[in-house]
Amino acid sequence: MKTVALDEHNNLIVKNGSLQEKEGIDALAQDIKTRVGLYKGENRFDLSEGIDYDNTMLGKFAGFDYYRQAIRNRIEGNEEVDGVKDILVSFVNGEVEVVADIKSIYGDLKI
Repeated sequence: MKTVALDEHNNLIVKNGSLQEKEGIDALAQDIKTRVGLYKGENRFDLSEGIDYDNTMLGKFAGFDYYRQAIRNRIEGNEEVDGVKDILVSFVNGEVEVVADIKSIYGDLKI
């Protein structure tokens, strides 16, 4: 996998007038973070893509098991992911923190 590099705020990284790129496991890690953070309806080319955080995740069906499965589905939607070994969901200072152990074609990674 090869993709344009994004900073922690999802802005394109430009150095010396050129877009920076990521490839391999670094590109995969960035893609997974983007996939998990994508709100359903946010992608104008596919409104069904993403996680429905506002209605489903915070609604009556919400819960850690449901939340973990929604995240697992998004991660495993990347063809370079062979599987998700574990997902830890916790609340830190009022924010949801997700840590995932992932098996990929590049090897294991933790995000």
